[in-house]
Amino acid sequence: MNGALRRAMESSQGHADEHSGPLLNQRAAAGRTLTALMFKDTATLRRAAEFAIETKIRAEAPGHNALIIPIGDKHLFEERGFRLREI
Repeated sequence: MNGALRRAMESSQGHADEHSGPLLNQRAAAGRTLTALMFKDTATLRRAAEFAIETKIRAEAPGHNALIIPIGDKHLFEERGFRLREI
């Protein structure tokens, strides 16, 4: 799942920056901060990750049913009806 998210992030940027670390370690380009969203189960996490790919939201899934995204995109998941909690 991380591989699919990473490829989507790279394609939305136009190319991969070979010197950048994982999204979790970046304090987001353009001054955006990140947040971790926790989903109730793996199936919900998978649907959320697919939604992130479809809508070109920068995201990383470090495991434990969590998805790391820019904080400004959290409302998109809430509007889509995902049940989540911020950690």
